[in-house]
Amino acid sequence: MPPRGDTSWHQPFLDLVAGGATFADAARELDINNRTLYYHLDRHPKLRQDAQAARQQGGLPPGRRSAVEDTSWHQPFLDLVAGGATFIDAAHELKVSDKRLYNHFDRHPKFRQDALDARQRNENRARGRLRHVAWQEGFLNRIQSGETITDALKACRVSSTTFWWASRGGRDEAFRARLLEMLAGHCDPAMHRITQIIAAGLSDKGAAWVVGVHHSLLRLYAEMVPDVAGRLAAARAARPSSWAATWPVPRDDVLELLAALADGFDLTRACEAANLPLPTVKQWRRRFSMIDALIVAAAGDDRHPPLRPYPRLTCPGDHCGSKTGYDYGCKRPPCRSAAVEPVTDARRTKGTR
Repeated sequence: MPPRGDTSWHQPFLDLVAGGATFADAARELDINNRTLYYHLDRHPKLRQDAQAARQQGGLPPGRRSAVEDTSWHQPFLDLVAGGATFIDAAHELKVSDKRLYNHFDRHPKFRQDALDARQRNENRARGRLRHVAWQEGFLNRIQSGETITDALKACRVSSTTFWWASRGGRDEAFRARLLEMLAGHCDPAMHRITQIIAAGLSDKGAAWVVGVHHSLLRLYAEMVPDVAGRLAAARAARPSSWAATWPVPRDDVLELLAALADGFDLTRACEAANLPLPTVKQWRRRFSMIDALIVAAAGDDRHPPLRPYPRLTCPGDHCGSKTGYDYGCKRPPCRSAAVEPVTDARRTKGTR
């Protein structure tokens, strides 16, 4: 729409009115809203006089509808409806408002009947709801670029019901196959690590975030593939029951550390990326076995040498008050003699860092 002070549209407006268009139709054709039109008619008396003269020249009495009406979109509209679109979806595809569509239905009975016939002939009609597949390509491209399912559906103006019907209702096998292929490309490479992290104590959403997969994609993949749902269920069943709802250490710091480890950093560089001191992380690993298990799971088992869990040794006496012996820093002679050498040997032979 041109700026309000722009008068370059005056002459094209007069030409359309002289050709038989009403003021409103001519303004709509030039993408001028009614408020701007009547503002100019009030501020420019010559435009108003010329418009009235052009209307008389066009032979259209005041209050009479335009004899020149744009119906060029009728046939594309019928083609979209015949292809499976609803009336509203087809109108939106052609940038035609709902009000304008139904006004044309009222003024053009043949157009309305043709639209009803096209909808009746549509072989893809199911349960009274017509499917429109024009959004699917844009939806897949948006998901591929990293958008969430909710944002992609909103951008494509598609309801969740339509999406479910196309992806999981068994009505569109081609779209379902493409969607599964895309989900497999996103989720399959990380599924092993996701299940390990869940089994170590993290939630599905947290595990997906750590490995860089959006939770909505993982959930949809599990709904569409029973094997994936079974693997996630098994990981949840293996999750420690003693994991508390309140984290013993800052949760966000741990998640940042786990994400850095999942990206391939070693423990030292992951601590730097998460802005955590390495001695603090080592203390967390010694004190909280589940934090240690999460760190080992996020690092994965494909490293050389792998990041191994801290050995858990039982104190031979009642001196520590714990079950981790020297790892808790007990300096009593029984712990020193019973725990120092085994822990040192175990870390040396197993490559614990």
